[in-house]
Amino acid sequence: MTTARQRLLRIRLGQAWHPAATKRQLVAAAVALTLGFGSVAAWRASHSDTALAVARPEQLLSVLDSLNSRQQRLEAEQRQLAVTRQKLESGSNAAAVTEARKRLAVLNTLAGTTPVTGPGLTLVIADPDQLVPSSMLLDAVQELRDAGAEAISIGSVRVVARTWFADVASGGINVAGRVLKPPYTVTAIGDGATMRTALGIPGGVIESVKGAGGSVRVSVGKAVTITAVVPTRR
Repeated sequence: MTTARQRLLRIRLGQAWHPAATKRQLVAAAVALTLGFGSVAAWRASHSDTALAVARPEQLLSVLDSLNSRQQRLEAEQRQLAVTRQKLESGSNAAAVTEARKRLAVLNTLAGTTPVTGPGLTLVIADPDQLVPSSMLLDAVQELRDAGAEAISIGSVRVVARTWFADVASGGINVAGRVLKPPYTVTAIGDGATMRTALGIPGGVIESVKGAGGSVRVSVGKAVTITAVVPTRR
């Protein structure tokens, strides 16, 4: 996607979600977003199938481990939600308040308005010749999200739902209006082992960066901190 198309898309989305927008505009925007994400998912699925067809047995085992970890995480989340629902249905107002506070903390993390510390990983992408495009940073964010990342930052930029990426003609990558120069440091909070496995699947982020002329270093830690936050707006 060219920079001009990215700007046009942001303008259209901003108009669609303007407070004065009608219900029809909101529905149209939601449909457009759904179709867009569906197209990207289909494109990535087709390319993943091609990569898996030529993958080595140990690479396939790595992919299987990643999928199993993701399934276990989702099943655990489902059980936790069921327990929470039961407590809220049979409990008092105090239980509801406690759950609301927990949910507020989660939403603050997703919105990027608060620092976060926890287990996770740090991904450093070295790109001495500045050949790694912005699309690969976006792929890294998507892979980390799919692997269960709760919070992500790239350099001094907190990555949230409205964060965008664009190539810079003079070198570097524009992340939500801030131009970053290599090496790019991506920090993610979550299950570090699962995220590292996801980044290393055949045709994934690590392989793509190396193919573009860059290099990758991944380190997993039990206490990773993200201090970058998104300024709150009224």
